[in-house]
Amino acid sequence: MAQYNYDDFVHDVKQKLQACHEVARANLMKSKQQRVAQHAKVKMPIFHKGDKVLLRNEKAGKSSSLWEGPSIYEIDPNGINVILEISRKKKIKVHVNRLKAYHAK
Repeated sequence: MAQYNYDDFVHDVKQKLQACHEVARANLMKSKQQRVAQHAKVKMPIFHKGDKVLLRNEKAGKSSSLWEGPSIYEIDPNGINVILEISRKKKIKVHVNRLKAYHAK
């Protein structure tokens, strides 16, 4: 019967670690592909300067309205954050996900 020595132990552990690394790497690649596919499905709303939009109130409670506005869409400096004109003197910068098109009744 052959003896199991230190070198054999190190070799076995190294092989097991490499196998685990390959599995983890494959799972990361699969996760990345799913994330890219999901990101491609997201459709950002398109607004033009002067459009009226509603702003989602993040602090809305049960008794207050979820949407505020209408506000006037001013400018889109980087495609994600936009500047809204709340009143003639007040302008705020918000993320485009907080906006919804306003349709007058």
